[in-house]
Amino acid sequence: MARLDCALATTVLTVGLCLQTTASAQVGPVYIAEDIGSLGGQDTVGASINDQGDIAGFATTPDGTYHAIRYSTDHGLEIIDAPPAPPNLDVFLVQGSGINNAGDVVGVVLFNFGAASSGFVARRGQPAQFLTGPNGIYVSSSPTATNDNGVVTGAGQGPNTFRWYPTGLFDDLGDGQTRTVSWGINGSGQLTGFRTQLVGGSLFTNAFRYTDGTGFVDLGSLGSNDSAGVAINTSGVVVGWSRLQPGVSHAFRADPGQPMQDLGTLGGPSSGAQGINDAGTIVGWATLANMQQHAFVRSDADGMIDLNDRVASGTPRLDIAYGINRSGQIVVTYSIPGQVRTFRLTPAAALPYRLSVLYDETKVHHIGSTVPIKVALVDQSGQNVSGPAITLTASSLRLVSTQTSGVLDDSGNANADNAFRYDASSGAYIYNLATADLTSGIWELRFVASAGPTTYSVQFQLR
Repeated sequence: MARLDCALATTVLTVGLCLQTTASAQVGPVYIAEDIGSLGGQDTVGASINDQGDIAGFATTPDGTYHAIRYSTDHGLEIIDAPPAPPNLDVFLVQGSGINNAGDVVGVVLFNFGAASSGFVARRGQPAQFLTGPNGIYVSSSPTATNDNGVVTGAGQGPNTFRWYPTGLFDDLGDGQTRTVSWGINGSGQLTGFRTQLVGGSLFTNAFRYTDGTGFVDLGSLGSNDSAGVAINTSGVVVGWSRLQPGVSHAFRADPGQPMQDLGTLGGPSSGAQGINDAGTIVGWATLANMQQHAFVRSDADGMIDLNDRVASGTPRLDIAYGINRSGQIVVTYSIPGQVRTFRLTPAAALPYRLSVLYDETKVHHIGSTVPIKVALVDQSGQNVSGPAITLTASSLRLVSTQTSGVLDDSGNANADNAFRYDASSGAYIYNLATADLTSGIWELRFVASAGPTTYSVQFQLR
C-alpha cells in the first residue's frame, strides 16, 4: 500500500515535496523536478545533459516540425536552426542528440523527407555548422555524442562509425562491412555502441568498447547474441542493454576487463541503461510487474531505484532517464496524454535552499491585473529561512509554450530593481507582477537568491 511522506506540503520549483513511496521503495536521493518547457508542439525530448545542467535534444512546434534544442538555466529553451541546406536539398527535420561542457550541441539534419542527412555542431553563441572534412566537403553522418574536446561520433556514411575533430579530421572506424554505430564517447575518445554481424544467416548486434590501443572489443551479452552499448564514462565503464530472449532485455554495466553485469529490473521483464556519470551512477528505464515503464537511477550503494518514488507526489510518470551529470542532475522524459515532455531533476541536497510557493499557480488571472507572486525559502529540514538578509531578484519572464520573453514590470513601483519585497509579517517574499504588456498563456518567472547561484522558477496563468 502506498503512503505519503510529506516533509513540507508546498511546491518546490514546479512540483511539491510530498513524496509518494511504496513498501518496496529504497532509500535514495530526493529530486526536484524542473520542466524545461516546450515549443508548443506535442514533444520535447531531452537526450543528454552536461555538467552545468544544460540539455540537448529536440522539440516540435504546433505544426509538427522537429527542431534541435538547447536548454540552460540562463537562456531557457533555445531553438537550434539548421545551417543553410546544400543545393537541391530541403531541410526536413533537425534533432539534437549530444552536448558537452562547453554547451556545444551535435545532432543530425535530414533532407528531402529523410533521403539524405548530415551531422551538425552548434557551438554556444554561434550558428550551427555542418560537419565537414579538411577539404570543406560535407560529411554524411548522424552524430550521437560529443566530448569536451569537441570530438563527435555517431553513425557514419556506409557501415562504419567515425570520430570527427574540430579541425575537420575524420576517423573512419570499422572494416567497411560490419554495420557499426557509436552511441557514446568519453574524454579520451573511447567509444561504445553496437556492431551488427551476420552469423549463421542471422543478424546479431553486439556491444563494443573502442580504444585506439585495443580497437573494437566485443563486450558479449547476457545470454543472447544481441546487445548495445549506449554510454561510456571516464573510466571506460560501458552501460547499455542486452537481450535475454525475444522481447526481453536487461540493462548492463561492463567494466574494462570484466564480463557484463546484469543490473536487473524494477520487477518487470525488461530494462535498459541510457547514461552513466564518472561516479558510476547509472540511469535508464525499467518495467514494473504491471509492464509500466519507469525511469530509474542506480548506484552501488542504493541499487536500482524507481525515480518516481524520489520526486513529489503528483509529478507525471517519469518514463526514461537519458543522462546524468557529475552533480547527479538527470534529464528524464515524462508522458501526458498525447505528449512527451522533459524534466531536469536536481538532487534536493545539492540546492542551498528549496522554494515554497505560497500562491495558487493554477489560478487564471486576467491580462492587465496584478499577479501577487508569494514565495518563501526553506532549508533541507523544511525550516523557513526567508529574511531581509537573503534577497530574491527576478531575472526573466518567458511564455512557456513558445519561450517568448516578456517584460518584467511591477505594479506601483513596489519592487525596485526587480527585487522581491520581504514581508516580515508572513515570513515570505512578494513580487507584484504587472501583466498589462503580456499575452494569454502560462508564464514562467525566474529569479535568483543572493545566497547562492540557484535559479528558481514559478508559474502563473493569464487569460
